[in-house]
Amino acid sequence: MLSNSEQDAIESVLIQTALAIDYPVQFFSTTEFIDTSKIINLIKENKTKSQQIHEYQKYLVEYLENLMENRSISVVKNYAIISYDGTYEKAIDELNRKATSFKGNLLRAKIVCDVLNEDDLYNLIYRELNKNSALNISLLKEGGKNLYVGKKQKRKARRN
Repeated sequence: MLSNSEQDAIESVLIQTALAIDYPVQFFSTTEFIDTSKIINLIKENKTKSQQIHEYQKYLVEYLENLMENRSISVVKNYAIISYDGTYEKAIDELNRKATSFKGNLLRAKIVCDVLNEDDLYNLIYRELNKNSALNISLLKEGGKNLYVGKKQKRKARRN
């Protein structure tokens, strides 16, 4: 819980951030179910001779499996999509500059954010398009990336 002065300070920083944005930004929220499978695998891989620790591991794995199966528990994730309309040569530098500025402004409001890497971005898109699937696109290896058609590939297809 924040005091009124802390809330006002954060609100002021967010207003300043919004006023400083002079480029297109879209906000996207998604609700995801909790996935504890990686943690469960790590616990199962950790072998121990102690009976007490083994019992605790068994209890913890059961709890995490139940937590994952309980579809009423979810996590809301928020994303800011920053775009750039210009030449490809300038795009990476310009997007990095905008992302750094945006992250810095949000950090002043004590909001921590990260830039998604390529695999995280593919997984996000895949999860949104396949809501009922528990798979990550990374499990599909490189095959899923071949489904994406960029501008160059579209131009080649139109010429043929």
